[in-house]
Amino acid sequence: MSKLPSPVPMNKLLFFTLFVFLLASSGCERDDLCTPDQETSSRMVVVFKDFLNPDTVKPVENLRVRVLGASEYAPLDFEGSTSLEMADTVYIPLRNFDDQTIYDFETDNEEDGFNIDRLNFSYTRQDEFVSRACGFKVNYNDLQASRQQEIPNQPWIIETEVIDSTVNNRNEVHVEIFH
Repeated sequence: MSKLPSPVPMNKLLFFTLFVFLLASSGCERDDLCTPDQETSSRMVVVFKDFLNPDTVKPVENLRVRVLGASEYAPLDFEGSTSLEMADTVYIPLRNFDDQTIYDFETDNEEDGFNIDRLNFSYTRQDEFVSRACGFKVNYNDLQASRQQEIPNQPWIIETEVIDSTVNNRNEVHVEIFH
C-alpha cells in the first residue's frame, strides 16, 4: 500500500500566500492608482449674484442646467445632483472635446414662472498629464461667457462676468451670473 503525501502545514501555506501577495503588490507604484484627491478635468464654478446689489449672493430657485441638444441635465455639484431647489453656486463640466459648451439654464419660481436662458461658454483647451492611472486632464483657458438673445421670454439672467478665465481647479470662482 502506498503512502499518501502529508498535507502542507497551515503555517507554510499562510507564509506562501502572504509572500505571493507581497510580491504581486510590490510592483505597484504611486502612478498605478488614481485616487479621488487627484483632480481630473476641472468643473467651471458659477456663482449667482443679485443684479441690483452685485456684492450679494442671490440663490436661484429650482435650477437645472442642460447642454444644448442633450436629453439629460448636467451635474450641478460633486454629488451629481441635476436639480437644486436653492442654488447660489454650481460646479458644471465643460466639454473636453470641443472649444465651446452651450448651456440652457432653467429656473422655475412662483414670481417669474418657468424660464430658460442660454449661455455660451467658449475657451481653448490644454491637456495636462496627471499620472499613468489618471491619464490626462483638460485645463480650459481664455474662458468667455455670453448670453444668447431671447425673443419670446423675458431673460432671467441679466449679465455674466468671467472672474477667472482659466478653469484648472474647483476652488476658484470662474463666472458670476447676475439676475
